[in-house]
Amino acid sequence: MNRKTLLSIFFLSVAAIAITLFPYASYFGDISSNHERWGQFGDYVGGLLNPFFALTAFLAALYAVYLQGKEIKRSEERSQKDALARDILAVMSQINLRVKSLLETRVGVVVTDTPHKQMLELNFNHMLSEAQRIARGGERSQGFNDFVKTGKSAGTTTEATVRELLELTLQMKSFVAEFESSAFQSRSPFLAYYAGDMAHLCILLQHFDLTNATQDYFKAIVGRHRGHS
Repeated sequence: MNRKTLLSIFFLSVAAIAITLFPYASYFGDISSNHERWGQFGDYVGGLLNPFFALTAFLAALYAVYLQGKEIKRSEERSQKDALARDILAVMSQINLRVKSLLETRVGVVVTDTPHKQMLELNFNHMLSEAQRIARGGERSQGFNDFVKTGKSAGTTTEATVRELLELTLQMKSFVAEFESSAFQSRSPFLAYYAGDMAHLCILLQHFDLTNATQDYFKAIVGRHRGHS
């Protein structure tokens, strides 16, 4: 029981005792030295207060049972939400792994401008780095323009990979929102990690018509769950 409830019971008990003693004192007057009178007084007080205190104890027990049941229900709800949050994190982990796998997809080759020319394979990770360079104010290279053009051409491996990355990004956004509504903890480093990865990926996917709002959403998640504004 909280302090307010205990104080209420205390003052109610004091009031009950006062109400019981006042009529007796008013009617019989001063304190008697007669043992028989004291016995009658005890019977009088016990007859009035014992049922009251018994009822009070019974109501207090009922209230304690009510509070216990309420706490058990709250604990069960917390356990269910925590279990759901763990399941969502597991799904987000799988999405994150799939994204990392797709970023290894080959997109072409480049010949190094060195005396001993070499052919290096390029993948989506290289294009992501190029997109980040462009986002910082760099000029678009012809190779990146060709990559974007291929990524918008139906039937190519690059276009299929881009399409899946876009779908996974939206799925991650949905699961992040569900996690935030289900989890009790105010911050989650796992969520910040996954959202941070997606925010970086959005820099590349914005060249394929992904809205800026999606990246802003993931950035906001990172800020909330890392404690930065």
